[in-house]
Amino acid sequence: MKRGFLKNKSLNTAKRSDGPGAPTMPTAEAPAPQTEPQPSARQKATPSARLSAPSNMLNDVQKNLPKGVSLQAMQRGADGRYSAPVDPRTIDLNSLDQDTAAEMLKMAGIDLSALEGGDVDIVPASEIRIVSVPAQRPFVAAVSPRTANKIENSPSLCAPYTVPTPPRHRIARSPVSGLGVFTEQALGRGELVLREPPLMLLTQMIGAEMGTNPVRAMEGILERALAALTPEDRALFMSFDNCKTGRTHSQKRGIADTNTSAITEGGVLKGSYGAVTRELSRLNHSCEPNAHAIWDTSTMTFGLYTTRPVKAGDELFIAYSDGSKSKAERQHELWALYSFRCACSKCSRQ
Repeated sequence: MKRGFLKNKSLNTAKRSDGPGAPTMPTAEAPAPQTEPQPSARQKATPSARLSAPSNMLNDVQKNLPKGVSLQAMQRGADGRYSAPVDPRTIDLNSLDQDTAAEMLKMAGIDLSALEGGDVDIVPASEIRIVSVPAQRPFVAAVSPRTANKIENSPSLCAPYTVPTPPRHRIARSPVSGLGVFTEQALGRGELVLREPPLMLLTQMIGAEMGTNPVRAMEGILERALAALTPEDRALFMSFDNCKTGRTHSQKRGIADTNTSAITEGGVLKGSYGAVTRELSRLNHSCEPNAHAIWDTSTMTFGLYTTRPVKAGDELFIAYSDGSKSKAERQHELWALYSFRCACSKCSRQ
C-alpha cells in the first residue's frame, strides 16, 4: 500500500467500533461498478517519461487553501537548508517531489484549515517525542510534546476492539506487485475483512527551522521511531516495498514514504499524521477498488471493508488516487507517487 508522509494514502476517517450497537459502514464514495476490479499493472517508466502535472491541479490547491496559508516555492541553499525563517503556515511547493507537491497535498486530504484553529501543534523536529500508545496492541507514535503528555496520561485512551475469527484474509504473492491481501472466504458488500492498529504513527506537522534540512529532520524522526520498535517489527518494516529512488530518499524514508496512510482527524490526534501498518500496507491499487479502509478514532485502528461482494481467493484492492478524477490526473498522481502507470480496467476503458 503506497502513500507517504505528506503525500500519503488518504483513508476515510470515522468514529466507529465493531462491538454491540456499532454503526454500519459508511457508504462508499463512488458507486460500485459491476465489473470485477482489475489490478494496476506495474509498468515501470523511465525518469525521462515523467508525466507532467495537469495545469489545473496547482490552481485547485491554491484556491482551496484556507485564509492565511500560502503555497510558495521557497528558497534553499545547495545543502537543502532554508535560506530564511519559515512561516509554519507557508507550504513549500518544492518540499516534496518538484512539481508534484501541490497535487499530493490535495490527494492526501490534509485539513489545512486546522492550521488556523490553534489545536494543532506545529513544533520543530527536535521537540518531537516518541511514545508507546496504550492500545489493545500497543504501537509507537512520534508526536508533539503536548500530544505525548495526553497519551501518557490516558491509560484508557483506546477502546478494545474485535477482529474477525477465523481470519477473513491472508497475505500472499500478488500477480500485480509484491505481496497482496486476499480473501479467505466469500464476503458481501460492507463486511469487515480485517482490523489492525498502526505499526507506527508519525506526525506530519513539523515546523521548519532555519539552518536545518527538513528532509533530514523527518528522517531523524523516522530513525527514532524505528529504534523504538521490536526487532521483529523493524524487520517487517524493512520488508515493505520502496518505490522511491536512492537519489531523493534513504531506504528507510523511501519505505515509509511508500507505505504510509494518512490520518487527518482522530481524537487525541490533532492535525495530520501518517501511519504505517502491518497488513494494510500490502494492499495493491485499482481505480475500481473492491475494498475501503477506515480509521476508527475510538480504538485507534484501521478497518478494511469490502465495497462490493467478493469471492474466496479474490485479491483486495484499494484506490491510491481519487477515481472521480480524469484518467490523466490519476495517471500523473500514480506515477508521481509510486512510479507506475495504471493499467486497471477503468484506465483501459478510458
